[in-house]
This record gives sequence, structure tokens and C-alpha cells, in this order.
Amino acid sequence: MPVVASGASSRAPAARISNSRSRSRHRKRRRHRREQSAERTPTPPNKGVWENNPAPVPTQAPEPEAPEASQVHGEELDELRDWLLSLDSGRGALEKYLEPLIREFGNLSALPACLLPASSGGSIVSRIDPSLWAACQIQALGHRLLLSRAIVALAGE
Repeated sequence: MPVVASGASSRAPAARISNSRSRSRHRKRRRHRREQSAERTPTPPNKGVWENNPAPVPTQAPEPEAPEASQVHGEELDELRDWLLSLDSGRGALEKYLEPLIREFGNLSALPACLLPASSGGSIVSRIDPSLWAACQIQALGHRLLLSRAIVALAGE
């Protein structure tokens, strides 16, 4: 073991070597980054991506989307809104389902289409096609129950 003078650390030279190695690595990385950025060709000003490449032309006409509540006739919208408000005594808790119901059904008279055949011993909620709950994002069981009863009543059953 080498003799170390008092006050001198045996680790000091090793630490200096380690630091000098990391500094040289850092310098190499910076040099490499500068070289890479010099190789890149800068985009000329006022030239966008679409300047040389025109926008793609659609091959087919876009399909018409389902009507939103704002596009549906006022009478149908009011009829469905009034029906939803009547289900919860005018509190408006079900009114958030107005847009999805309009989008999926269009009007109140189409709602009984989601009614499934009655099965013995099943709940009234199971009489409604589960895709209605998913499409309208109806999670609350109380809301499902209110809507199920009302849809069965609409169908006249």
C-alpha cells in the first residue's frame, strides 16, 4: 500500500480521473450533437409541409353523421326533453341523456325499438337492450330503472 502524506487523500487522483473522463464524454456528446444539427437542413421560411405536397383528395364522399340535438326539429327535441323531465318530476337529472338519445333514435317514437322480449323473472332493466346504456353512457341504476319503466310504458306493455 502506498504511503500517503498527511492531509492528502488517496482517492483524490482517482476522482480527478473520473471527473476528467466524464468531462471528455460530455464534450464528445456536445460535439456530436452540433455535428448532427449541422447536417440537418433547416426548413426555408414561409414554406409549410403542404407547399410541395397538396392535400389528399378524398376518394369517397363522407358519410352523413347522425343528427345532433341542435339539428333536430324543434318539436321532436321539445317532445323528448319534456318526456325526460316528466320521468323525474321536472328535476332534470335525466336531461343529460337528451343529446345521446337524439343521436341514437332521432325522436321519442323510436325508443321502443330497444325493448327486448319479456322473460319470466327478469327485471325491467333487463328488458332494454344493453347497447342503449352503452351508447348513451347511462351508468346509474336509478336512471336505468326510470328509463326502462318509461320505455316499456311507451311501447304499451
